[in-house]
Amino acid sequence: MVTTKRRLGWMSSPSARDVKRVLVVAYFFPPAGAVGVYRTLKFVKYLPDFGWSPTVVTTANGKFPTYDASLLRLVPEGVAVYRARGSEALNEGFDRERQAAPRKTLGSRMHTRLYLTWHALAVPDTRVGWVPGAFRLARRLMREQDIRTVYVSGTPFSSFLVAALLKRRCGARVVIDYRDPWTQSITYDRRGVRRWVDRRMEAWIVRQCDAVISNTRHNDARMAAEFGEGQPRDKFVAIHNGFDADDFAGIPRERNAKFTVTYAGAFYYSVGSDFSGGIGDAMKTYSPLYFFEALERFFARRPEAKERTRVRFMGVLGQGYDPHIAQHGLETVIERLGYIDYDEHLRVLKNSDALLLVLSRGEKSRGWIPSKFFQYLGTGNPILAMAPEGEVRDIVRETGAGVCVEPDDVEGASRALESLYDAWAAGTSPVERNEDAVDRYERRNLTHALARVLERL
Repeated sequence: MVTTKRRLGWMSSPSARDVKRVLVVAYFFPPAGAVGVYRTLKFVKYLPDFGWSPTVVTTANGKFPTYDASLLRLVPEGVAVYRARGSEALNEGFDRERQAAPRKTLGSRMHTRLYLTWHALAVPDTRVGWVPGAFRLARRLMREQDIRTVYVSGTPFSSFLVAALLKRRCGARVVIDYRDPWTQSITYDRRGVRRWVDRRMEAWIVRQCDAVISNTRHNDARMAAEFGEGQPRDKFVAIHNGFDADDFAGIPRERNAKFTVTYAGAFYYSVGSDFSGGIGDAMKTYSPLYFFEALERFFARRPEAKERTRVRFMGVLGQGYDPHIAQHGLETVIERLGYIDYDEHLRVLKNSDALLLVLSRGEKSRGWIPSKFFQYLGTGNPILAMAPEGEVRDIVRETGAGVCVEPDDVEGASRALESLYDAWAAGTSPVERNEDAVDRYERRNLTHALARVLERL
């Protein structure tokens, strides 16, 4: 792929006298391995290209679902990273070295009960214990380094309290960036007083800030409608997630002996779960269940394809799905890769023949774009998107990046798999990508959009 820098003819880096300083506050930052790390990390990488020098404040003792020390090398040389300690004693996390849940003991069971109580009572979330330390450290750095502009990433949404405090007490120019929605999220399930408190807190924070960034056009419109009364519309801005062309440039592409379909990430629906995410039975479609049916139907039509197909799941595919895998006769097709480090993750994505994206059906998913979708775009591989009409489909059509079917359209997914398989077997491309449209979602271009927001302040 031609890089965005060459395609758009970027100017050389700004001179030192033109550089402005911005404080970046982000709980999730390397060595955290969560997917939300990459958005902030890539902004930090490319902001200097547009005249902004970032200083990072993150957590010193955060509890994350996964740790990935390999991400530390992606922090740009010369970027100062400061770490604030917080109260994390009751927050669950994996052992930093083993990345495995601790053995259950009486003490661990008591800890779990305390955590569940803390989870129910903590406002706005269980990471609120890092807010005092982060605020004190940020305030000191602003004073010492003469920083007046602050960018704060959420989740956790307790980080936005740091933004509001810096605005009120230090007079900072503050941008908050919603990597995902808060009370408007498809997964938000608070009720009663807690819901009222969260919405009041969110409205107060939004009023304090100078700019509010959402990660999709749909979410941006909803934020402006919900919290924008009496405020200028241009305070609310959409900046999508994206991909970094540099990440894929050095990875060789290999010809697979089997037609290889890859899914990255977890599913919001788990077998046996009663979690509905506020959309009832539709949450069941945010699972591989319909895809498993589509595979079985494809193999019934094309038996020879079964031995030449493999489906890899990177991330979490719960053991509860094993009976369904067996029911559809897919034991020899499904591979679990688990969590792998960033470099291997990119290699697996690039060396796939198709990439699977799954969303739940229904209105609430229309504006939802998982960040992995943009990594999929960056590989150049065709995407099979089992998604409702909405922003994902809009981008797939705009970029020519793949095939879309409804989340529960088993026959449509089966036919799409067959088409993708036949193209692989013939050594042809099943899609015609619009590379100019794809480049709009490259991280450097998206960071340019952020820099324009910062300049406007």
